Amino acid sequence: MLRPSFRVEILLSTTTIAAVDENGDVYQWGEEFFGIRPAPGDSIDLVPEQTLRGKNIVTVALSQDKLFALSSTGALYILPSSKRQQQQQQQQASKLSPSSTIANSTSWWPFGGGDSSKLTTHALEVNLDRPRKGERITAIATGSHHLLALTSAGRVFSAATDVNGNRSGQLGLSHMNTVGDVGELHEVRGDLEGMQVLEVACGHEHSVVRSADGRAFTFGANTWGQILHNLKLVTYLLTQQLAQGDYNPSNASLPNPSEVTLLYNPVPGSSRQGRPHTHRCVRVAAGGANTFFVIDKLDRASRREVTELYSAGMGQYGQLGNSQWTHMQGVPVMVHTVSGLMEYNESVNKTIPIGVHDIAPGATHVAAVLDNGTNVAEAVDTESPHYGYDVLTWGRNIDWQIGNGRRNNIASPVHPLPLNAPAPSPAGKGAPRASKTAPTSPANRLQLAPETRIRNRNGSQVIVGQKIVAGTGSFTPVSYSTTPIFPHSDCPDLKLITRGKVRDLYEVDDKTLLFVATDRISAFDVIMKDAIPSKGKILTQLSVFWFHYLRDVLPNHLITANIDEMPDYVRKYRSQLEGRSMLVRRLQVLPIESIVRGYLAGSGWAEYKRKGTICDIELPAGLVESEKLPEPLFTPSTKAEIGDHGMPVKLCCSLLHAHLHSLINNPPFFKLSLLDENIHPDKVVSLIGVEYASSIADAAVRLYIKASQYAAERGIIIADTKFEFGVDSDRNVVLADEVLTPDSSRFWPATIYGTGRAQDSFDKQYLRDYLESVGFDKKNAVKLPDDVVSKTLFKYVEAYRLLTGEEPAL
Repeated sequence: MLRPSFRVEILLSTTTIAAVDENGDVYQWGEEFFGIRPAPGDSIDLVPEQTLRGKNIVTVALSQDKLFALSSTGALYILPSSKRQQQQQQQQASKLSPSSTIANSTSWWPFGGGDSSKLTTHALEVNLDRPRKGERITAIATGSHHLLALTSAGRVFSAATDVNGNRSGQLGLSHMNTVGDVGELHEVRGDLEGMQVLEVACGHEHSVVRSADGRAFTFGANTWGQILHNLKLVTYLLTQQLAQGDYNPSNASLPNPSEVTLLYNPVPGSSRQGRPHTHRCVRVAAGGANTFFVIDKLDRASRREVTELYSAGMGQYGQLGNSQWTHMQGVPVMVHTVSGLMEYNESVNKTIPIGVHDIAPGATHVAAVLDNGTNVAEAVDTESPHYGYDVLTWGRNIDWQIGNGRRNNIASPVHPLPLNAPAPSPAGKGAPRASKTAPTSPANRLQLAPETRIRNRNGSQVIVGQKIVAGTGSFTPVSYSTTPIFPHSDCPDLKLITRGKVRDLYEVDDKTLLFVATDRISAFDVIMKDAIPSKGKILTQLSVFWFHYLRDVLPNHLITANIDEMPDYVRKYRSQLEGRSMLVRRLQVLPIESIVRGYLAGSGWAEYKRKGTICDIELPAGLVESEKLPEPLFTPSTKAEIGDHGMPVKLCCSLLHAHLHSLINNPPFFKLSLLDENIHPDKVVSLIGVEYASSIADAAVRLYIKASQYAAERGIIIADTKFEFGVDSDRNVVLADEVLTPDSSRFWPATIYGTGRAQDSFDKQYLRDYLESVGFDKKNAVKLPDDVVSKTLFKYVEAYRLLTGEEPAL
């Protein structure tokens, strides 16, 4: 039995396995690590071996002969994938003088840096060359001979992992020549220049990336049509290769990153056209000589949003999933079994598309996990059956890797047997067949547990779940656990001022406060019983992004969000605060929530239907729900309406009432109102005076205009948002609290926007809709179903990805 508790990642190769445990340490096992392959049933010495320790690794990737480990800080470590090579590296390192570094040795890995005294002797650390300020590696993917690295700035870097690392142009460097030292990182430019990339994936010798604006780009080997380019583009690029002497007629490789226009213009040789605004690539995957694309689009016939899966490349073993055995497929084909699926969601009382939660391609077989509704609870409920994400598999099955109890190749997705199914009985020469006693119920199929909250031994909550991991000729379900939920902070050496609905506020000194964003979530002024995992980190990181982007419009209260730049007595709580805290200037708070509306929605739409106004501001007749307003409206409130941060003004309005300590020592120069309502802009004057009323109205609209223009370029409509302002010691108006987060704003996807109806959104509206659908009394906190928690988190993460072009550091 395995002693470590693997929580982050497990990877399968032909003969070895690598995993990351709950402490961020790397373990490996396999043929070389265990010596001679044991006889069936022999478990002697089958214990995973720790090969990298103390680096807080969050993900690993395997090439043909090397293992790459990425830490939470963005450091990339490289190890040999075999025990033999690791032992050779250790022997070489032991011969170095104390002043020597691994980077200067003649070891197997001639590129890298770092102090050998601080690393496992067979591991090397590689960092970005000339990174931008704050840039770090956030994701990695590997093929047989190459590596792709994605950074927090949305840039893509590539490296050869052996001498064959660029023989098919899979590095995306516009040529197929050998590139410097093995392992040397090079930025992938060309069509990716200036592009914000969100996802990278690798096949054996090709690469695929997905951009923040919903496009896909590929480069590398095209032997089987796996990089999907129309004939005109192929002809042009091959002409260039012939002129440069790079063309290899055996594979017709393309070394330049190029957009996969065939996903929305599926006629080879047709003219290039832009991506329709109703069409967005939301996931890419690659394995062997195949590429997969998950597409969200607006179906023209039904006018409903649907999710579709497309495949390309080799189909000899049925791995295209299109019910055919096509050897070469250079035009995307739909995997119909997992495309266009719909289900009725009782949480929101409407039919919604079933997305593709994950896709795990092996060399010649594929596993897909659907994003269907689930029902998983800690307590066993005999009246409500438990069910998880559905899994479908297809492709080569010579080693029974499809998991259906048979050995024939499968060209259409099928449900594998559940883990607790009766073992297939042998037949013939040992080929297993499905047991005749196995149930034939539709429930007799493999399903995965979605991310679910449980309590560990010390009583704190953690997130556990399951996923599919595919190897060269196998796949396996893997259970994992992730970061605990953070419902509140506990910093006893700091003076706690107050706990708001989301943030805990501490006094650092007489001029500085500490904002800590927890994972709590509220709706209709009620804090829910359940928190949203990592929500506080998303809110903090997105606020920091906007504070920097908007600082030329108005100064803000942010001093730093970098834990290393905070005082020592704050840094001691790093494990709690990192990624979810801001050191801010102490301000006097203006008791107004400055709501700016660009579209007719929410309480504004409700008032317009009744009176033809918003905050008693007259609007043109005949407007419909979600319609764009003639111009952005400043619609102040004495209580948070959009973001539900609201506190009565007697508590100094929203989370900024945490500046109450400042107001006690420095009495406010404005009047406090006990009203709890939207108000006409003219009433603001009576509360804070004409000068400040004019300043915040002007600043709020200017902030909204700049932010909404930026967001529109990234496919997001900011329908409305809430700003809060304070006044510094020089009586200057300063932007404060959080800014333009899913808690304080309505974010609509532009691809499916339409007037006359409510909109899907990347914000807390999903939670509000659920609560309305179950008759929430808006007074008493309720427990949230796990699917509502996970989908709320998904919307927050997707908002962050689209707006920043980066992955949140969770």
